[in-house]
Amino acid sequence: MPGRSGREWRFAAGIGLAILAGIVLGRWYERPAAEAPVIAAAPRPTATPAPPAAAPPRLAPGFQAPPQGQAATPAAVDAAAAQPASAGGLIDVNTADQKLLETLPGIGPAKARAILDDRAAKGPFRSAEDLDRVSGIGPKTVERLRPYLSFGAAEPPAAPAPAPAAKGGARIAVNRASAAELEALAGIGPALAARIVEHRRQRGPIRGERDLLAVKGIGPKIIEENRDRISYE
Repeated sequence: MPGRSGREWRFAAGIGLAILAGIVLGRWYERPAAEAPVIAAAPRPTATPAPPAAAPPRLAPGFQAPPQGQAATPAAVDAAAAQPASAGGLIDVNTADQKLLETLPGIGPAKARAILDDRAAKGPFRSAEDLDRVSGIGPKTVERLRPYLSFGAAEPPAAPAPAPAAKGGARIAVNRASAAELEALAGIGPALAARIVEHRRQRGPIRGERDLLAVKGIGPKIIEENRDRISYE
C-alpha cells in the first residue's frame, strides 16, 4: 500500500538521523579536553645591591675637621695641605731624610740635598739661623721655614768653648785656624766660622780683607773690629 510505504520511509529516515546524531554527539563528548594555556610567572625583581660606602677622604696632616654642620673652607684645606708631613707639623732637620725635607715650604730636591750635605760636612743645626749657612738658603727662606722646624730630636752636644786669642797681641791666622778658634773673633759665631772654613776650602787661602768680605755674612764692621786680631798668613 502506497500510504504505508511512505510512513515506513519517514520512520526509517528518522531512525537514521537519530543514529547519526548519536554518533556525532558521542564523538563530541569523547574529544580530549583542551588544555588551558600555561601562563609563565613573571620573574620576581631582585633587589639591586647598594654600592659600598665611599671611604672618607684622606685629609692632609694637621687638618682639623670643622664643627658639625659647617663645611671646611678651601683656604683651610690648602693651609693644612701645606703643613709638613710629620708629627705636630714639625720636622727635625738634624734627622730628616731628603723626602721629608722636601715637604717643607720652598724646599725642593736641590735645597733638600744641600741641607743634607751641609749637615754631613759641618754637623747638626743648632737653630733656624744655622740654615743660613746652607748654599741657596737665605734669610727669607729661614723665616719661612722657622715655624716648621725642630732641633730637639738630635740635640747637638755643647760646642767647645772658643779658643781665646793668644796673649801678647798674637793674631789668629784665618787660613789655618779651626772653626772653634775663629769664634774667638768679635762678631764671629758658629755659622760665620763655618762659612770662613768652607770658603777657604772651596776658593783657597784668604789673602786679605777683600777676600774675607767675600764670605757671606761678613761686612765692614766685622773687618774693622778684628783688623788687629787677624793675620792672612
